[in-house]
Amino acid sequence: MKPVKDLKLGSIYQTKNGRWRAAITVGWDGQGRQVRRTVSAKTEAECIRRRNELYLQLKKGESSPQKITVETFTKKWLDSTAFEMYAPQTLRGVKGQCRKYIIPTLGKYALKDVGADEVRELISAVRNAGCGDRYTQQNYSTFSVIMRDAVRRGLIERNPCSMVDRPRAVRNTRTALTADQARHLIIHSAKAGDTLASMWASYLLLGARNGELLGLTRSRVSLVPGMAQIDLSWAATRLPWRHGRKCKCAAGAEARRCNDREAAVPPAFEWYEIRGALAWTRPKTEKSRRIIPVPAPLDEVLRRHIAETPQNEWDLMWLSSSGLPLRHKRVLIRWRAALKDAGLPIVDLHTARHTAATLLRECGVGPEVIASILGHSKIDTTFGYVHVNATQAQRAMDAYSSLLSLPGGYGEAPDKG
Repeated sequence: MKPVKDLKLGSIYQTKNGRWRAAITVGWDGQGRQVRRTVSAKTEAECIRRRNELYLQLKKGESSPQKITVETFTKKWLDSTAFEMYAPQTLRGVKGQCRKYIIPTLGKYALKDVGADEVRELISAVRNAGCGDRYTQQNYSTFSVIMRDAVRRGLIERNPCSMVDRPRAVRNTRTALTADQARHLIIHSAKAGDTLASMWASYLLLGARNGELLGLTRSRVSLVPGMAQIDLSWAATRLPWRHGRKCKCAAGAEARRCNDREAAVPPAFEWYEIRGALAWTRPKTEKSRRIIPVPAPLDEVLRRHIAETPQNEWDLMWLSSSGLPLRHKRVLIRWRAALKDAGLPIVDLHTARHTAATLLRECGVGPEVIASILGHSKIDTTFGYVHVNATQAQRAMDAYSSLLSLPGGYGEAPDKG
């Protein structure tokens, strides 16, 4: 393509689907035909803004959409849009997807050259690496968000992921402990002197998330007789570090070792420090910030735990054996050890949350109430936590049969005599 000295602005017009489009002539091809760069937007004003922005970029000869690669844009997106969009713990996973698969697979492509085939190439790369269906979906979704931002910036006209169906995934069936197994674990761990026995009881009876109990303070536990409640409006989270503005570290130095380091969190992110990178943070949704009642058996367990353990500088309910705030990985190790010691199947800690949902449903508690207790923003999510066993199913069918009150032998061939 032969460049022109003076870029030519084309007209602005509205397409059949209602969007506005504008073009800039940037040169001619080998056959003497004009080569144009186009931008589009929902409104005329936004279309003009994008056209003018593109014009200035082309005029300077910088950041031409034809030259921007997936790698360049993805890194810029991670440092800007993604940083403000995601919570730190979520952003950590998104960065991992970009680093391991999106950039290595598609990084060298120009944004304008990415189409359906390239999206399928990404999906195949993740699958061929031995990753599960769910993780493949996550990579697809992350890349779709990146491309959607490129569309919004006027760098490409269409999100290539919209041309490829989201990869299918077989839903992993997560089991739940039965009522007898939950009861056995609570009693056994208490008798065995497990210092986290009251925590296991809290997981199973409250259905709380891991970080919600790790960050639970005594001041948010109210054990007023007949009105015992727990405030789960904060959770313990490990925050990432970044170099401070006045940092004098050498290039490539780890941010966590920087003397001027600061927490890498987006604007308006609510948090305050517990110790080091461990901090209290707000749960991801408004409905996750909840106050829930404490059932009678747990009320007594927590009273005993508070009475038998000394106060600490963080006011935390549970500490490690060394007297420091508990780490997530350490709690998972202790949970598996407690299950093994009790002779129960080794399941992940999140199973306790499923167990609480299932047992609440078995007691006749409605999905809306369970969603409120577990802090789900959607009832559809709650249904995924409720597991119906054979006994529950038989009990339901027996009740259904009694309700119909059909006569005995119903369905037999009629007597022709």
